Amino acid sequence: MDIYLLDTGGEDTVVCGWAQARGIPPALVTSGRITLNHDRGTLARLAGEGVSLPQVLHQRGQAFTILEFEQ
Repeated sequence: MDIYLLDTGGEDTVVCGWAQARGIPPALVTSGRITLNHDRGTLARLAGEGVSLPQVLHQRGQAFTILEFEQ
């Protein structure tokens, strides 16, 4: 699972703090089962500008599909 975070200011400490606050086990991150990333425009590029958050996208090869879900 790849998680992209918005508005981190490029600070890894912000990303780590977010993950810790949500109880994401560090072992899942160090093993690569979960990746934590600064967005850097990825969401806008894949889903377009002004989308509501959160968004879940499925990747197959180079193609992305936005998955619909209820919050």
